[in-house]
Amino acid sequence: MSGLELESSTTKKIHISMMNYLKNKRLRGNKKAKEDFDKAKEDFDNEISEILKGSGLWTQEVHFDPLNEGVDNYKQRIKDRQKNLKRKRKVDFTNKLVAYAISMEWKMNKNIKGWRVIPAITFDYTFGNWAKVRKAAGKFGTMSDTEQFIRSISFIIGVRRGQKLGYLPPGNPWEFSADDRNRAISMGSNIQEYTNFGLSTQDVGQYNWGDTGKLTGKFKYWSQQKAGHDMRIIRDAIVGLQDIGSIRGTKSDLFNAKTIAKLLKTMTQKNLDKTNPEAARLRRFLLTQGIVTALFDLFISPVAFIPGARGWFYNVPGARPLRGMSSDVLSLAFMPLTIALRIATAGIFFDDDEPEEDVKNTFKYYLRRSFFGYLPVWGMESLIDLAYALMMGGEGSGDATSTVLSPVSPHYNVQKAAGKAVESMLDN
Repeated sequence: MSGLELESSTTKKIHISMMNYLKNKRLRGNKKAKEDFDKAKEDFDNEISEILKGSGLWTQEVHFDPLNEGVDNYKQRIKDRQKNLKRKRKVDFTNKLVAYAISMEWKMNKNIKGWRVIPAITFDYTFGNWAKVRKAAGKFGTMSDTEQFIRSISFIIGVRRGQKLGYLPPGNPWEFSADDRNRAISMGSNIQEYTNFGLSTQDVGQYNWGDTGKLTGKFKYWSQQKAGHDMRIIRDAIVGLQDIGSIRGTKSDLFNAKTIAKLLKTMTQKNLDKTNPEAARLRRFLLTQGIVTALFDLFISPVAFIPGARGWFYNVPGARPLRGMSSDVLSLAFMPLTIALRIATAGIFFDDDEPEEDVKNTFKYYLRRSFFGYLPVWGMESLIDLAYALMMGGEGSGDATSTVLSPVSPHYNVQKAAGKAVESMLDN
């Protein structure tokens, strides 16, 4: 190794000692329990000391002279390793915060019976009690519980669909044979993943792979899969009306004027679920997500006709999650028409006194509708806000400062405070 890490056997012994100590830590309470706990702590300290005495890396003298070590650039390697360890500690702590935000729990070693989790009382009074309330709410209290509930329901639907189609026998799954049980697990998992999409880089394209890809696609895994799903709905409906010999398997299949006209006429027919399931699926998609997308783009988004409607809408309880029902594909497809309507109605619904700000907000809105993730969106939004501030003689400098500082500031209020400070400096 590098001379800075303990042997794996020593590390395992320390972990076992820690688990024994945590298990004995539950004995606190009355006087006798306190004595037992103090004894457990003393035993833990002594045991750790004995374990470290048996570690050669712990007891031997470590030389940092590259000549004695016989390795080139040893000092630089030590510095690089220290840098990596510091980075790993930051990443581990960040992952714990993310896990807490999702489950409202601090995860402990799962091998300790009765000590699997620690309730979130280590935070201050307010956050600790709010975490308890969310945990008590059950499957709709935290992101992890809600996610588990939704995916479980989708899994059950997949198994039930397999039974209705005759791929699985009737009855309870736990009464299935081994082969039927494996087939049920496969069908339930496939339907669940098809319905709710995946959660990692394994479920998206190569654009999101690697250290750089994780930043360029971050927060867009679900949106990218949703966009691909929407495109398949449109493609299946169009290609389904073409002759097999004319299908090339390229983008040109989607831009066939005669087929599109035929499809629009087909979607007006009755009993479409039986005669043309692909067209029926597209019709449902347009009547549900198409209408929701149009309403958001025309009335709720920064490109909206009515200023202030966005704030009013999001103040309605339960309204914010409805944005997930819209379609990024349809929003980008309707973008030219939406912007044209916005320009045409500028003097009808309101006085458009700040067209530059409207252009800025429009760029940022549709940028977030794209497949770009955290890093490119942050970079382009920073450039847009900075360019706007320069063009307007310092106006909007506060927003530009907040955007630029967003990756490094600990809280949104810190960003806003920094932005106001910059605005005050420029005004004076």
